[in-house]
Amino acid sequence: MRTAAFGRSLAWVLLMLVCACAAALVAHRLLGGLAAVPDLRHHVDYAAGLKLPLPVVGSALDGWPVLGSVWALIAALGFCGWRFAASLPALPAQRLTPLIVAAQIAVGLCLSLFPLTLSGDPYAYVIWGRLYGVHGLNPYLLTHAIDASRDPSLAASLAFYGNPPPSDDHGPLWTLLAGMLSRLERGSSLWAQVWTHRLLSVAAAVCTSLALARILRKQAAPWRYRWVAAFAFSPLVLFETSVGGHNDMLMIALAAWAFALVDEYPLLAGALLGASIGVKYVSLLALPFLAARVWRRQGALAGVLAALVAPSVFALTFRPFWLGTATLYALVGHGGVFAMSPSWLANYYFFAHHMAAVPAAPHAAALPLLGALVWPRAVQLLLFAAFLSLAAWAWLRYTHDLRVCRLWTALSAFIWASPIIHPWYVLWLSPAIACGGRWAVFAWWFGLLIAARYVLDVSYTFVVHFWVLAALTLLFLFAPVVIARRAVPAQPGPAAAHGCGTPP
Repeated sequence: MRTAAFGRSLAWVLLMLVCACAAALVAHRLLGGLAAVPDLRHHVDYAAGLKLPLPVVGSALDGWPVLGSVWALIAALGFCGWRFAASLPALPAQRLTPLIVAAQIAVGLCLSLFPLTLSGDPYAYVIWGRLYGVHGLNPYLLTHAIDASRDPSLAASLAFYGNPPPSDDHGPLWTLLAGMLSRLERGSSLWAQVWTHRLLSVAAAVCTSLALARILRKQAAPWRYRWVAAFAFSPLVLFETSVGGHNDMLMIALAAWAFALVDEYPLLAGALLGASIGVKYVSLLALPFLAARVWRRQGALAGVLAALVAPSVFALTFRPFWLGTATLYALVGHGGVFAMSPSWLANYYFFAHHMAAVPAAPHAAALPLLGALVWPRAVQLLLFAAFLSLAAWAWLRYTHDLRVCRLWTALSAFIWASPIIHPWYVLWLSPAIACGGRWAVFAWWFGLLIAARYVLDVSYTFVVHFWVLAALTLLFLFAPVVIARRAVPAQPGPAAAHGCGTPP
């Protein structure tokens, strides 16, 4: 019986591998017929992006077949991954962690060879890494054109991103890591350098699965593995790590291990969370929750020390790059970009009626870093204030009950308040899948349906169809909420009462 159950589980893994290979072959065939056009919405050259070793597909006149192949791959991965996770409770518990990790590595490595990408982020990582690690420049303040005549990898990446490129808006620890990788790979091909970032993201996803398994180790054995596997093989996690190569999963892995070790090693947990913040600043949201947990479990002194360790690690890693307040301007680069988000929907009236530059308060002084208080900025700040209020409420509730769902509430509010919602932003919620219950359902479906967002990245022709984009935005924002509220799990997962998940 157990041999048959293992065979069924293995069959779903093999099917994921077959789907990945088939989608890769189709995408490779379609690449030859793609053509990109200038798109004033972006500051990148997608025509140059199609010439990169791993082509960046965007603003394409004929990108629909590619988009269809990506959607088909994501749907297939979602179905097979969920069926694989559902098959695990029939297997012996001691064999499940090695099985999940081995399968995750196999599928991740296969997907890492996908012949195109929908995001140019790994090329930005190569630019910043080579500027710092090879050329000794500070990537946080890029104001002049860069001489890349003797660096073919940098020259090809700059042809896509522009010269000077956007300044680094990621954490200093990530920049140090990217610089180290670039220094080690200074003679490697550009394809290999981008592939390294894909491999690093896959490795981070595997580490996150191990952290979640540790967090849930006290739960009922068969069901905790099912939900950990549901995280590991969720379509968003697979695609945005193996194909997207985003550093968000490294940030998540460090934060997940911080919470996995917090009860035994609170100061180490603070340092890990500080490292997570050093990769991407979003992890700052988790710091008050980590400190509150240490305070409740270890006492006030331990809580304060854990809260101080994290920013100390961040400050130490930022020291080589700090050039005063001018450095902060790189961190708000995306603040003026609105696309497929609640603030974009709310601001569409102002964009359509050419009122985006009209001051909401004509006599108000310009805001630091953000500039004049125009109507779109006022809407954005209003949504951000709503996020802060909800995050504060969630943290106060967490200090009383230590329910991890409070952190998911804060993260969800932050995503909704963002002016633009990229698919990899939803990765921040992906560990909620391992909690079981309604939050798991919400995070899983949000991760699946956010694939609708790729229409804005791939196809140029969709830009004029506001109502279609608005409908897709409402779909991925509200459909997961409806599905999660109606979900009644057939079996109790690791979640506690109300489907919010137990404390780690």
